[in-house]
Amino acid sequence: MMKNLVFSIGIFVSALFPLFRPLEQGSDCPLTPNNIHNLHRLRTIYRQPKERTVGYISISPQGELLAISVPTKGIMVYSLKSFHPVSIYYPQPNYIVAESIFISEKTLMVTEHNEVTGSSIYLWEMKPNTTLLAQGINIHTLSSSPSGNRFAFFAENFSKSFVHEHGLSVNTMNYVVVWNLAEARPDVILPNLKPRYIVGETTALSFSPDETLLVTSDYMGNISVIDVVNYQLLQQYYNAQFTITDLAFHPDGTMFATTSRERNHSGSVYFWNINDFFKIKAIHLNRALNRIAFSHDGTLLALSGDKQIIIYDAQTFTPLATLPTSHYFTDIAFLPQNNFLVTASTTAGVQLWGIHCDE
Repeated sequence: MMKNLVFSIGIFVSALFPLFRPLEQGSDCPLTPNNIHNLHRLRTIYRQPKERTVGYISISPQGELLAISVPTKGIMVYSLKSFHPVSIYYPQPNYIVAESIFISEKTLMVTEHNEVTGSSIYLWEMKPNTTLLAQGINIHTLSSSPSGNRFAFFAENFSKSFVHEHGLSVNTMNYVVVWNLAEARPDVILPNLKPRYIVGETTALSFSPDETLLVTSDYMGNISVIDVVNYQLLQQYYNAQFTITDLAFHPDGTMFATTSRERNHSGSVYFWNINDFFKIKAIHLNRALNRIAFSHDGTLLALSGDKQIIIYDAQTFTPLATLPTSHYFTDIAFLPQNNFLVTASTTAGVQLWGIHCDE
């Protein structure tokens, strides 16, 4: 308790320092292919002490709040207007925070992990109490539908009680779970789909904008497209030469993009047509890639990897800006208003990027 109290005081006292002063007037212009070359770092929102590493970030649907996951400490929610912390979530004793995602403006889905007992999923409305949805399973990745009505996760090694409650086969260890939040139960629990290939731990999940499809990727190079209306496997692609590290749908739903880490430590981004699963474009880089994000208007694509952020025109697939840094990035996201880019890294913490209107 005292440790958490000290941590809370430290976070809120930091709000008194110039780090959280308001942005200069005119520093929130919309990011476009024409001005993105002027993108630069505006501020550091959170810089972690040496023993703490930032994991994932999540931005609320209206772009007013930012959740920062620090595995050993919890989740810190910041206002993206004042840049002050507004709420803190502490994991259960002996657990670490694995991931958090906004499903509405004031509600997050949180996963915690314990090496012995597995993972737990909570619904947190930024209040002291949380709602436990599931426990006793190992969860590797989490994704929310655009409406926030459903979320999906990849899980393995269900507890006996969970297997019995949902009538699962004890012989099948890996599942893709689609959960219905309105009814507080799983919509469907699918054995991890493998018509021809060995399926590894899932690395990313993404709902299509119309919420009819769910695309999954894994460490073994599989990409699967699942119809989440009829719960059928529509397409699957396999390439043993690389590991898929992340994927994201274009806002218009016509394509999705994947990033990879290949056997020779290089990386690629592939653009896929959702109708016929045909690769529209492939871009090969000399470094591994780990995260990908489309701007909400669909004009820009940001890639993060080892010590570099690259931004592409999402229509022509041409590079527009490269931001060399000395940091390894763990996450990247555009604000819904398309006026800022937020990055998380293991050494620099969480930073805000933008341009000035007169540039």
